[in-house]
Amino acid sequence: MKAVAIIGAGPSGLVAAKTLLHSYPGHTFSVQVFEQSQTVGGLWPVTADQKNGLINPHMRTNLCRFTICFSDLAWESVDGIQSPEDRTTFDRREGQEIQPPFYPKAWQVGHYLQQYARKYLADGIISFNTKVLSADRVASGDGITWMLTTVDTSTRQESQSVFDFLIVATGLFATPNSLPCKFVGFQAETCTVPFLHSSYYRGASDIALNNEIPASGTILVIGGSHSGGEIATSMALDIADQQDSFKVGGSLPNIVHVTSHHMFAIPSFTQRSGDKVHFTPLDFSLYDLSHRPEGPISFNVATMDAEKAYALKTRIRSILEGLDTPDSALSSEPSETKATGTPYAIISDKYLEFIRSGTIIPKIGRVISLTKQPNDLLSASIATDSANEETHDIRAIVYATGFGTKNLDFLSPKVKEQLGFASQFPRLPLQLDAEMLTTTPSLPDLSLIGFSDGPYWGMLEMQARNAARRFASDACCAPPTDGIADSVQKFRYAMANDKSSVPQNLFGDYVGFMEHAAEELRLERVDLNWGAREGVVTPARYIDAGSNRKEAEKTMTALQQNCKIASETPAFVARAVFRSLQGVWNRMHTESVKEAGSQTETAIGIMVFHPRRISGGQYDYEYVCLESTVSGLDRKGDGYSVWSYDEARDEIDILSANAEVGVKAVELEQRLRFQTGQPHVDNKTVCAVATLASGHRGDQTYRFSFRGVHVTRFSICSCREIKAFYR
Repeated sequence: MKAVAIIGAGPSGLVAAKTLLHSYPGHTFSVQVFEQSQTVGGLWPVTADQKNGLINPHMRTNLCRFTICFSDLAWESVDGIQSPEDRTTFDRREGQEIQPPFYPKAWQVGHYLQQYARKYLADGIISFNTKVLSADRVASGDGITWMLTTVDTSTRQESQSVFDFLIVATGLFATPNSLPCKFVGFQAETCTVPFLHSSYYRGASDIALNNEIPASGTILVIGGSHSGGEIATSMALDIADQQDSFKVGGSLPNIVHVTSHHMFAIPSFTQRSGDKVHFTPLDFSLYDLSHRPEGPISFNVATMDAEKAYALKTRIRSILEGLDTPDSALSSEPSETKATGTPYAIISDKYLEFIRSGTIIPKIGRVISLTKQPNDLLSASIATDSANEETHDIRAIVYATGFGTKNLDFLSPKVKEQLGFASQFPRLPLQLDAEMLTTTPSLPDLSLIGFSDGPYWGMLEMQARNAARRFASDACCAPPTDGIADSVQKFRYAMANDKSSVPQNLFGDYVGFMEHAAEELRLERVDLNWGAREGVVTPARYIDAGSNRKEAEKTMTALQQNCKIASETPAFVARAVFRSLQGVWNRMHTESVKEAGSQTETAIGIMVFHPRRISGGQYDYEYVCLESTVSGLDRKGDGYSVWSYDEARDEIDILSANAEVGVKAVELEQRLRFQTGQPHVDNKTVCAVATLASGHRGDQTYRFSFRGVHVTRFSICSCREIKAFYR
């Protein structure tokens, strides 16, 4: 029996242990997993109220549940993902079972990993509260072995153990990086202005100055990544909630988001191509096998050049704007940057909406210094392409500067040297050019899983299968390189000399990797109703001899059902409409007056949709809506209402509101249900019928016109009146 040590019980460590123990005969491997914390999950929190950790428990994933999963545990099989204060769609309503959320929250992902470990790993496989101090590759009478020195974090007792093979599954993220800029007049450790890494932000109280949530001035967010955009968006929503800024006279601070490159914000649901308004989860479009050209599917790894950058930008803009020749008006990218640079994208439903409303102000540049002002606030000097700019009265700073490589300190200097370790490249600290990005030819008895700068769990599972196959071989010999050694060197050169040619995801060809790995490992396909070159890639499409086929088929069945629903019905349209409503709309209200025969009256006004955290337990997203008349006679529709979206029903509810008690939702007035069939008028407009609280159909019809992913105008029509809304 071959002894394998696994360091880390996050997604990489768990799938590695499961694969070794279940995909090979019972006595092939003995496995021991070392985890320094007291739970599985790694960075992923396992409860909704978990305070410590580097991920906010309520942050949603930027990949859907069919990508954030393993082949043999379907999300549909996960139970217990529900907390009293945070109603999720893992409950039953009106006697029907509800689907899991498409984009789970972080704590739901942690709970998934808990159940995965319970299902496939016996007690004792994981040694909790055990930190690995060193891992040395040593020569012994039996050949080359791995000597691990560990310490029990509770008792501080050290011990040593020997293994035939080592899997490092600690991942790239460990210690938050500090902010690389000059501090003038203060020290970061003693700064009176809130100053924290994005991984520690949990809510508006974290940026309170003198116990007061900022209502004016500037909040500075530094770092252009998914984390930076997510934090800027969360703060905008949290502060709005605290300040009740939707009330007349309410205010918000400016959130200045400084990034070194321009970013596109793509919503999690985008339009399908065709002559109807249909939306689908973004993953369904990005990872569709039918989009690959004819011929063998290869794994593409390369730096970015001007032609590739332009093609990628054009594709992103076409997704956002729905046009062959996109218009920059709907993009968050500054016009002066459109010709150059690698395009970066974040998946966010609200980042762009907060930019459009003026709450978040993106700025391309680099913070070179922070200075303490006489009023104890801070100012920032920001270097842009044209000049240095100053931003004053900063009341809080949150920096999303990534993570360092201290989680590899246990490896011996010699092993690090063999791995080509270079701390100056935190995104690519190791030169893993063999065996599916897991090792190097000189270390056949070592596998590093999850170090490929990508968030794809399917890649982790393929890497685990590769390691198990290699370790199980009677002659575990030096593996050949994967043919990407040159690409690794080019990436490092570009990081040092030409950052504009570094792609956002170094190894982001998820579809190519999965298909290439499946062929290399000779895996069985679970395509069900799809051909081998159609449909969405998910880990469940590829199984080995030890996989749970029943779970894989459950995932594939749910995936194919949802793809069919997305293509044939207006599913997800309500969500797309709801996301697009945020901000200020101009209103023209025309009403027929019975007493005056055919005479009509017209009123001009505005309608403001202000996002806030959900105030009631049964919804997923919520707006406070304020409708007011600027000119004209009609004012009977003025006032507050609450618009709420329910993911489980995929419907929008409109509720009356009590403005005296925090604009609290009072009772249901209308429910918007989107119609099937042909869209109205121009193939870019979708209709919703308003159902009254009694369940009867009302006399109002809502029409929403799309351009790409955005609603550009909408109307509310009845037999007597029309309200038209436009930006």
